[in-house]
Amino acid sequence: MTKLVLASVAIIGLFASRPAGAADVPAPVYKAPVAVAVYNWTGFYLGANAGVSAGVAPLTHALVFSTTAPTFATNGSADGFHTVSVEQQDAAGNIGAAANFNFTLDTTAPHLTGITASPGSGAVFAGSTVTFDLAFDEAVDVTGGIPTLALNDGASAVYDASATALLGDASKLVFDYLVSANDPMTPSLAVTGLVPHGATVNDLAGNPAVLTNVAAAFSALSINETVVPAYTIGDLTRPPLQMTAAGDIVLDPVAVAITSAYGIKFLYAGLPEPTPYPPADPHDFHLI
Repeated sequence: MTKLVLASVAIIGLFASRPAGAADVPAPVYKAPVAVAVYNWTGFYLGANAGVSAGVAPLTHALVFSTTAPTFATNGSADGFHTVSVEQQDAAGNIGAAANFNFTLDTTAPHLTGITASPGSGAVFAGSTVTFDLAFDEAVDVTGGIPTLALNDGASAVYDASATALLGDASKLVFDYLVSANDPMTPSLAVTGLVPHGATVNDLAGNPAVLTNVAAAFSALSINETVVPAYTIGDLTRPPLQMTAAGDIVLDPVAVAITSAYGIKFLYAGLPEPTPYPPADPHDFHLI
């Protein structure tokens, strides 16, 4: 529940700005309000006593004051900017100038809008990093722990606070996955969930993000695969390539034919930038 507490000092300040009454002699004596004003979004209360009365009402084009406290819905329908106007009346009936209280109400939880991976396709091997960006529909903040993303190869991507800050976009979170040689061959990498590890992901109003649908599949992104699938550019298709455990392209007869026909750059089409160059000579190792 979002809660706003306004100290009694602030209430005194609202009332003290009222112009002095002219119809009553002597001037009324104002005492500090006894009640502590507490605002929450299941009710709105402003209390004062000892010779003065207070009215509260939502500010509209035509102000209508009432001693009945206004309330605000917590289902998101009342979210947005609000102004409440407060006026004061003394025992002789003099009404002071209205004082305004402005606030923005936010009761809506942030939702995930998408997950992207970099690289988003190709073969990734041990020592390389896959970066995931989680995008939300509003600014969010991570506190209290270091969350991770669960991956379908059994590994995890770890929240990167520094990289997140460098994005300059408060609605996105960055997670890094450092591929290990022990990670199993996975033809299509996928994010299967978020593990908080004690962390909370909230918006600026403190509403927790909905994290039950953190999932995404990257069908063209493989991990530690020894065979890279074919890749098409326009009317040309690079055939599948044999890779070493270190991520080198094996310069087998298929790769040699591709290089002879279209050049070595075409051999690397669709592969991530960290792919080692040049290709490996098949006579320098034994294929498993």
